[in-house]
Amino acid sequence: MIPKKQTRSVVATGSPITNETTNNAHVPTRASSFLSRSDHQNYIEGIIIFDAPHISVHLLFCLATVVVFGCSSLTQFEFSLNDAFEIPGRQAASIPPGRVIDGGFSPDQQGYDQLRPAGFVDLDLTAQPAFRENSVAAQHVESLHLLDIILTAQPESVRDPFAYLDGIRFVAIVADQEIELAALEGEALSGAARVVTLPGTSADLKVLLSAAATISVRLRGRQPLGNRAFTVQARFVVDLF
Repeated sequence: MIPKKQTRSVVATGSPITNETTNNAHVPTRASSFLSRSDHQNYIEGIIIFDAPHISVHLLFCLATVVVFGCSSLTQFEFSLNDAFEIPGRQAASIPPGRVIDGGFSPDQQGYDQLRPAGFVDLDLTAQPAFRENSVAAQHVESLHLLDIILTAQPESVRDPFAYLDGIRFVAIVADQEIELAALEGEALSGAARVVTLPGTSADLKVLLSAAATISVRLRGRQPLGNRAFTVQARFVVDLF
């Protein structure tokens, strides 16, 4: 009878248990063999989670995601256009009042005289500081709306700043298109205090970003006694994709 070949196992702490006959390696070690089944599972999961190459890639991906979405979190911002204009008035009460103003343009179809403040002519809205600071171009804009136009009579001591006016309108001109921006007429204007707020139109004004735009002031009434000066602030809100 041929004697059966004896096998010998070598066991060392932290080393695989190797069967020399079959030359198969078994994963459990002495350190892990004493763990309970649940503890052993946690031990294996800990190795996977805290494996350096895997966690470094995972962290980089998460950080990149935060950076990308953080940079694109801007969805809306506001900006303002500011300018001033003057209405030359009669120098004496004995002089019959003429047109409110002769701004070099014929009255429009509604009988309003036209004035175009220098700072409101041929505007490139995307060149405004708010667009540059937020790195926003026209193609990023979903909509553009006018919040209001604030008209302030100067100086502070002026009396009855709008008493000679029947109406005032602000109109945007893009190419050959005119868009009504804001208007105020009647007693709401003629009896107004020094500061008047004209609510903006609800229309989307995104077309103002497509080409150079001009904001025209339209006035209807009588020539005032003495010169009248005003500052204008037009406040817009931009919504982004």
